[in-house]
Amino acid sequence: RESKIATIHNIRVFYVGSNIEIAADLEMLPQLNLREAHQIADRLEQEIKGIDASVKSVTFHLETASEEMSATDITSESQDMVKAIQEIVNRSTSEITCSNIILREERAGVSVMIDCSIDGTISLTNSHEISNLIENSVKEAFPIVSDVFVHIGPL
Repeated sequence: RESKIATIHNIRVFYVGSNIEIAADLEMLPQLNLREAHQIADRLEQEIKGIDASVKSVTFHLETASEEMSATDITSESQDMVKAIQEIVNRSTSEITCSNIILREERAGVSVMIDCSIDGTISLTNSHEISNLIENSVKEAFPIVSDVFVHIGPL
């Protein structure tokens, strides 16, 4: 993890013949100068290329993060909310198992991280639909929630 990268978003993977080309936006801390930002991006590019020899190019669009992302874990003192989110997950489908719910208070609101498992033979489309249902239901139930990240893995 590179501490001077606030977020990575708009990740695109292109398959060009047998090669892979990757493009993404890097939001970096505003106190960096261009040279420092490029050194970090170049290092990350080399790490990505080192993972898979078919990755031929990695292009990063460098952006300035509006602020350093900081958060406070409020899970332990928000057990009523955790239980309500667990009930939302359980209502989404009878086959899902939720193993962990984490609540983090950030400047923009509360972020919710949910780890779930379901039968691994379910289609990715169905899994995504369940994830969207959970996300939308949590946001509807709790207007203070700014982001919901649902990870659904196979049982």
